[in-house]
Amino acid sequence: MSNQKIFTLVQIIERDCDVIVESFATLQEAMDFQDKLTSKFIQDYGSANIEFNAEDDSLSFFMESKNGGTDQQIIIKETEL
Repeated sequence: MSNQKIFTLVQIIERDCDVIVESFATLQEAMDFQDKLTSKFIQDYGSANIEFNAEDDSLSFFMESKNGGTDQQIIIKETEL
């Protein structure tokens, strides 16, 4: 019997001020939601800097607004149930 996996996405805006946590059945669903959040951030704040980091069981995205006053971090973590 194979282990079931879930993908948890955490969005943090402004160093822990605003936090969203969502769980998804597939990595593609989590990535699609991450794309939505990233597009909204760019629309609201603009973006001058985007960093991406991939590890064995997680992906992380860091974005800083054009004026440097707002930042967003998104982490997608794979977990076996």
